[in-house]
Amino acid sequence: MIEGIFETAAYLQNRELSWLKFNERVLLESNRPEMPLLEVQVHIYFYQQSGRVLYDSCRLIS
Repeated sequence: MIEGIFETAAYLQNRELSWLKFNERVLLESNRPEMPLLEVQVHIYFYQQSGRVLYDSCRLIS
């Protein structure tokens, strides 16, 4: 019963939207003026990699 919930379209859409909102928060965090440059680069790299993983996972589901 529970396994079927995780494969529904509504669950997958919510998961993807949540992932995009998280990526947005990571990117916004990197824009803080007091953040050191290396931390900004780490945040941007994480944002980029996370977006790539999301794209790959959506492509596999389709």
